Amino acid sequence: DEDPSNSFMDDKQYCIPEFKLKRQYEVETA
Repeated sequence: DEDPSNSFMDDKQYCIPEFKLKRQYEVETA
């Protein structure tokens, strides 16, 4: 069974626009 706190933290991070932009930047410049 997955740790609910882990997925919650992931969901919370992805709700942050700056985090999404950072991830997109890392992917595009990889």
